[in-house]
Amino acid sequence: MLGYTLESEGDAPQITPAAFTFIVWGVITTLSFAYGVYQALPHHGNNGLHMILSKTLTTIYLLFVVWLIAAAMQLLFITVLIFVVMFIVLILVFDKLIKERNNLNRAEQIILFGQIAIYTGWTTIAIFANTASAIKYYGLSGVGVTGMIWQAAILILALINGKYWLEKFNRNLTFGITLLWALTGVFFGLIQYKKWALTNN
Repeated sequence: MLGYTLESEGDAPQITPAAFTFIVWGVITTLSFAYGVYQALPHHGNNGLHMILSKTLTTIYLLFVVWLIAAAMQLLFITVLIFVVMFIVLILVFDKLIKERNNLNRAEQIILFGQIAIYTGWTTIAIFANTASAIKYYGLSGVGVTGMIWQAAILILALINGKYWLEKFNRNLTFGITLLWALTGVFFGLIQYKKWALTNN
């Protein structure tokens, strides 16, 4: 999952989302595959827009592959930098799609606009969990007063970031639901961490 390392539950930051929320990647992957098939079909909708976005979307998914490699190698500083770049690119793509939404047909609304709305919404929160994972990995304690303070600060920044972009994107429903899903994952992740801590202490 974008934003998290191959750590045990005890080593992971407390704000790591619960595992069940990662199902969002199944939705993103399915929609991206459908969009790839759609582009191969003749006579599809807004060809000009697809040509403009093709290289950008390819870049996003190539960066995702690089992120996975960096995460597997525990190069967490690199994963944060990659995530920042991906987030910026996704924001730009989503903003363009919102402006072009009326020019998209029904299929494009679902497999292109929906895909990017979900991907951007998830990344808007997950980028902060990726940062927390890196901070914890490089030695800052995640427990005690210190751990509570810096993780609470990151969580607050994630909420502020989510609220800002939700307003910026005119409270897009798909984007907003994905934000809520990611934050729900963080909430249940905190509950799971508390249960783990009580069991192991």
